[in-house]
Amino acid sequence: MDLNIVFLQGKIGNDLQYKKTSEGAQFATFSVVVNSFSKDIKDSTERRTETYIRVMCFDKYIVEYLQRVNAKQGNKVSVLARLNSHKSEYKGISFIQNDVIARDVVVVKVKDVDAPQSTQQENTQEADPYAHTPF
Repeated sequence: MDLNIVFLQGKIGNDLQYKKTSEGAQFATFSVVVNSFSKDIKDSTERRTETYIRVMCFDKYIVEYLQRVNAKQGNKVSVLARLNSHKSEYKGISFIQNDVIARDVVVVKVKDVDAPQSTQQENTQEADPYAHTPF
């Protein structure tokens, strides 16, 4: 059995971009920042590496969910996805590009320091019947 499953957990690295396909279907793109930590064997120095992974959302329910919760840079996010590879070309150089295509997205909002006290939310998830689309 072959599996193509990607699970990412991190923070949204840039504000979402909403676009439309040539057929008029709306989709969203954003990046997820994933932190990795390693320790150098020689001098025990700890290193932190940030990896930015581009995520594309074509499911209309996921796009609507992202708009409704006002997902933005810095929000914690979990993404269940698949990896998609395709040939691309840039300035005459051909290469393989990998994209992560979202199947499920959950945004966890953190406390908004600019919001009035009565509307602040800490680590809350909006209940969404489409947030857990079957894989």
